[in-house]
Amino acid sequence: MKRKLAWWIFALAVCACLVTLAHSFVFSLVEVSGDGFQPTLLRGDRIYVNRWSYGLRAPFSDHQGYKRWFPRKVHRGEWLAFNTPATEPSEQPDTTALCLGMIMAQPADTVWMGRGAHVSPVRRYAHGQIWPLVVPSKGAYLKIHPWDAELYAQMLRQHEGVEATVRTDSLYINGKYQEFCRFSQDYYWVSSQNDSNLLDSRTFGFVPERCIMGRMEMVVYSLDGLRPRWKRSFKPL
Repeated sequence: MKRKLAWWIFALAVCACLVTLAHSFVFSLVEVSGDGFQPTLLRGDRIYVNRWSYGLRAPFSDHQGYKRWFPRKVHRGEWLAFNTPATEPSEQPDTTALCLGMIMAQPADTVWMGRGAHVSPVRRYAHGQIWPLVVPSKGAYLKIHPWDAELYAQMLRQHEGVEATVRTDSLYINGKYQEFCRFSQDYYWVSSQNDSNLLDSRTFGFVPERCIMGRMEMVVYSLDGLRPRWKRSFKPL
């Protein structure tokens, strides 16, 4: 009897380890806890996130040690789970809060900024002046303008570990004036698809590749309180 009990304890321990490893390295089940993604996502949705969809992000990697195994391209229109961009380049990207959003612009795409720092992936402002913002791509040089100097300086400080400042609408790196700047990784413009939910690029700016966890592939199941929403079960995104 004791031998049989020990075997079951061992089997349960192995299963628990395998589930933990799968959750950490293969997939995650993410709960939508608010109403800020309607109508696409509803509060109570449990979303299957494929951690291998864009290549597996190596754990415990800061900016200097960032690595992604078997990387794949991220496409516009895909829903993904990403960690809140860190305010310091040395901060582990997988330790910050998890957010959800849709890719609206890829590296080298252009988004448009209007008055009040309102930004859109398309040039849709009918009145007033608007300014183009180029999404940084790995290794590419970006020309600095008065309207984007502060944003790029912030991205360089937070995600690239570069000493960047702005003086009279001009970019300075290590105290030297720069007409162009370059980034070491790809960035993306991410949208919550809901004007009331600002947990996206309108708040964070461009999201660096190292913050991306994986693609949201389906609603596994959904609960309205304690009541199941059967029609949303296994609904692809």
